[in-house]
Amino acid sequence: MAQLNHGGRQVALPAPGADRVSASDVRERLFGTKSSPLSMDELAGWSSCSWQRGADPRGGFDGVQIHAAHGFLLSQFLTPHTDRRTDAYGGTLDNRARLLVEILRGLRSRLGDDYPVLVKMNGTDDLPFGKGATTEELVRVAVRLRDEERSTPSRSPAARTNRGPA
Repeated sequence: MAQLNHGGRQVALPAPGADRVSASDVRERLFGTKSSPLSMDELAGWSSCSWQRGADPRGGFDGVQIHAAHGFLLSQFLTPHTDRRTDAYGGTLDNRARLLVEILRGLRSRLGDDYPVLVKMNGTDDLPFGKGATTEELVRVAVRLRDEERSTPSRSPAARTNRGPA
């Protein structure tokens, strides 16, 4: 299983020529760093999975796990403390989950319906000095991701039960 992740604002030392990025420019307390918010153009690249162009997205692995936990980049979008955007990727829970849903769709379109795609998420943020995502909110995101997978025609429960000989 391959894990797709980006540390976002938690990257201690970004690659040469790269910036620390996040949902918003909220200072990271542990490292004392401040990240640049991803632009709409950058977000379009993430959601279309354009970072995978030309490569076999399977890479010899049996599946893929999207890391959206532990304060990493996608978790920074889910968390109100780190996502203070006022555009389509901030504010409401649906907006904060938008990038994760778009990445799931992009991966699914590249990998096909039968390739395993998992999502790793927190059960709660429990931030001592900021407003984290609650368990109730994160369960709603998980249900949305499940429903997204079920809306893919060949991944629907009916399609799965109708496969193979009767």
